[in-house]
Amino acid sequence: MAEAGEYQVEIDNIVQLLDENILQENHLEDLLSNESAFQQFSSGLYSYPLNERIRPAVGRRSFVWQRLAKCMQKVRNSHILEKNQARQAQCMRVLISYSMNLLAAGDEVQRVAVTYIQPELFSVLTDDVLLKFNLGMNSMRGLVNLTAGNRTVREQVMSDFISYFSSSLVKNFMASFDHDGYSAVLIFVIGIVQQSESIENTFMKSECGRQIVLDLLVQVDDWMESKGDQNFELMYSLMTVFIQHDWFPDIFNSCAILDEWPSESQVTCMKILDGYLSSPRNADTNCHDLCQFLYTHLFTDSCKPLIIQTMTFKINSELTERLSAITILILESINSLITLSARQRDFFIQLGCITEFVDLLKRADKLIPRRTLKSGLNAEGVFFEFPLLKRQLVVLLTGLTVKNPAGQDLVRKAGGLNAILSQTNIDNNNPFIREHSILLIKALLENNAANQEFVAALEAKEVVTSDALEQAGYETSIVDGKVSLKRISQ
Repeated sequence: MAEAGEYQVEIDNIVQLLDENILQENHLEDLLSNESAFQQFSSGLYSYPLNERIRPAVGRRSFVWQRLAKCMQKVRNSHILEKNQARQAQCMRVLISYSMNLLAAGDEVQRVAVTYIQPELFSVLTDDVLLKFNLGMNSMRGLVNLTAGNRTVREQVMSDFISYFSSSLVKNFMASFDHDGYSAVLIFVIGIVQQSESIENTFMKSECGRQIVLDLLVQVDDWMESKGDQNFELMYSLMTVFIQHDWFPDIFNSCAILDEWPSESQVTCMKILDGYLSSPRNADTNCHDLCQFLYTHLFTDSCKPLIIQTMTFKINSELTERLSAITILILESINSLITLSARQRDFFIQLGCITEFVDLLKRADKLIPRRTLKSGLNAEGVFFEFPLLKRQLVVLLTGLTVKNPAGQDLVRKAGGLNAILSQTNIDNNNPFIREHSILLIKALLENNAANQEFVAALEAKEVVTSDALEQAGYETSIVDGKVSLKRISQ
């Protein structure tokens, strides 16, 4: 580490460079209008802190940061012609980049700098002229460097950030960002919320924090389309923290738009959650609040009534496809939870999901026709047919009833056996539904005499094909004049 007196000449030269080019009367006007003067100033400034020994020596001097802050303030507030605004932005970019270089020296420099540089970085994010030239990205990168690895400074900056920025200010600066600008925001926010759950809670309870998350979610679909996009990976990391700390329901509800359910951002939220729960490590957790939210609030109270309404009255609105997408994502998420955790499966059963899933399958079986190559595709203008819905319900019921006699009985008592047996036909809207239905039939009949008797009666009436039963591992036989099922010997 450099001693206190080391590099004093270099430090004096830096201060002189700032004074002569920006702070002295009338010198800034020349800097902003003269290309040669600007290039000389920029190259002169960059010639010092690049040395890793000079950087901490300069950065520990509070008067250097005081000068830098005054320079930023003067440049930002300079009243110049519109044609010179680009040079004004360029000058601010040089000053912020120089500051970032100094901040890379670490904790001690960050502690000295925060009082002076933080207000200027905040001010850039409220300046429409500078935002127009993408200075918002530079400001966010400056905040990243200011807070990196320094818990005390992070807490201070985040507290001030939340207090300073209203939702309208957040919307304004977020709207100015390009892809790299969003990267800077994500890195800044992740660095803050991963530090402690208390800081995360403060962030998420603020209108500033909520607005940042909502604006980021709007961008996710574009990031998902680019394989390996860094911003999507960063957003996934951020949402993972929120999911693990039970913020998902709040974020999802914050994405609501009046008279538009679901919103595009709500569908995006579910895509992220579905991806998160697809990992066995993430799904096998005790998260009853999330289970309750998915099943009761999203499926039972929201999706199911709208699907029934759409099927019954043959509605075909622009929101219907979005409703179908979010329903499948919800059902897939529930399936991940019940498949990988016995605790979650039992909890969903206690909530009454078997009866609800059977009810929706019965309605879908009645109201949505099967599509085969012979029947053709759904004609244009005909109501939306909710592709994959029947198959996903069949898959869910399989997971809920395997080696579960009580669940098997619930399916029969809810009148689900008929509807399930009718899914053993090809349906192009539900690929492989025949195979999934055979697995479900096998699960429902296993060690369940009542279900076997019920299905045997249907087979006798030719309601169910014998080949479907054979693939499920059963065959019919007549004993004392009664039709019964028996396992096919292997």
